[in-house]
Amino acid sequence: MASQQHPIDVTALDRRVPTFPAIRGARRAKSSIWFFDSPKNNRRLKIETDLAFMHLVLLEGDTSCIGYEFVERPLYGLPGNARPAAIVRYKDGSCEWWDFARSRAKPQASPMNAESKGSRLAAEELRAQYCVKVEEDLAGSALLFDNWLTLCAAITRCRGQFVDTELSCFNRKLGAAGAVTLGDLLGMEGIDQAIMLSVVAQALHTGAAKTNLKSQLLSRVSLITSGQA
Repeated sequence: MASQQHPIDVTALDRRVPTFPAIRGARRAKSSIWFFDSPKNNRRLKIETDLAFMHLVLLEGDTSCIGYEFVERPLYGLPGNARPAAIVRYKDGSCEWWDFARSRAKPQASPMNAESKGSRLAAEELRAQYCVKVEEDLAGSALLFDNWLTLCAAITRCRGQFVDTELSCFNRKLGAAGAVTLGDLLGMEGIDQAIMLSVVAQALHTGAAKTNLKSQLLSRVSLITSGQA
């Protein structure tokens, strides 16, 4: 197996987001502040609260979603100084405004003000669907969330690297067999394993390939198939 040294990616400097203001300037208690490199948005995001972070990471695996953003400030000029927690855009041109709450039964407990009348009115004005995302919506998604954290990290680590060798090997192997385990792909001669994992992750991210990410952790025995199958 070929091995190579990966140079420092100086373009990563442009992806930085300030961390200290997020902590120093907080006006309300936050359980967590996450700084996440999002392949879908091709930028680093600052996301407040575990609940929002988990819901948004799961969008990375939603091939119908073309992008999302965590809203840090009110959208001035709209009814009630609307501030949805997140804006999600889809391939079909539709848009959703999300707020987050622990439970739909007690929306007032949400630090994001999930039942904001202003957000609802502004969403209607812009023909967007307003949604409240709660903990119960995450039921059964623990492994899927964990897998997308792994896959996003794999994509991020090899951002800017030359991937033609691994991509060619991946396409040739999958095209010939129709289905191949991740272990077989990582065991191919002449490839860099980190880049091959990144190529596989990107294929899963775009829907060009499929594997079971909902009920098992990604591993060498994971069966990769064509997204067209």
